[in-house]
Amino acid sequence: GISNPAHPVDPVMNTSPEDMMSCFETNVVGTTMVTQAAVPLLAASEHKIICNITSNMGAMTSLNVSQEGPPGGNSASYRLSKAAGNMVTRLFAAE
Repeated sequence: GISNPAHPVDPVMNTSPEDMMSCFETNVVGTTMVTQAAVPLLAASEHKIICNITSNMGAMTSLNVSQEGPPGGNSASYRLSKAAGNMVTRLFAAE
């Protein structure tokens, strides 16, 4: 299944530790744990592909806020967790 939980629309100046940890647990810890669990199955497979679907909101190269709300830190918790999720995917690929 695909999980796409709602994310807070929190400006970076007003984000809370709870919002940040909730997004991080879902988008970084969750992705890491599921991928770790899948690696033994992938080792036995002919096609060894991991595909994590992420969001442009986590891209460091483009901060497109025109469709997401006010400029600056809108959805900060979500954006930060997606950027970290992108790095987790790159780390798995490197290993």
